[in-house]
Amino acid sequence: MSNVLQKQVSFTANTTIATTTETMIAYSGRVQVTLPTVRAIVKCFCNCVPGPSTTSFRLRLFRGNTNTGTPMGNSAFIVPAAGALAAEITLTWSEQLLSMEYVDYSVWLQQAAATGSGTTQMVLLEVELING
Repeated sequence: MSNVLQKQVSFTANTTIATTTETMIAYSGRVQVTLPTVRAIVKCFCNCVPGPSTTSFRLRLFRGNTNTGTPMGNSAFIVPAAGALAAEITLTWSEQLLSMEYVDYSVWLQQAAATGSGTTQMVLLEVELING
């Protein structure tokens, strides 16, 4: 059975998502990798309020604190009606890490077709490193 080696949780709230700009809403910080081979399990929960005319949200996960390169994972949420109530979006990712000293992840959120800013009410990012 796998054992949890490291666990890091990040919580943020009230981040403004300007119109259609992709915005970082959570950062894990650096998590130390203590063995040559571990598995990373990343979970994100986002509760957000769409801006005016928003048709959908896109949540993307990147390794590191920038949104350059290929995303590790992504999740989309279609807003049922413009100005809808808060949307709940989740994302889960797992990967094997080989010979790394540390790892960090960031989560980015973007609105589609928005004419005004949206906000996050709560974002929870959990990184768990396990052996096995």
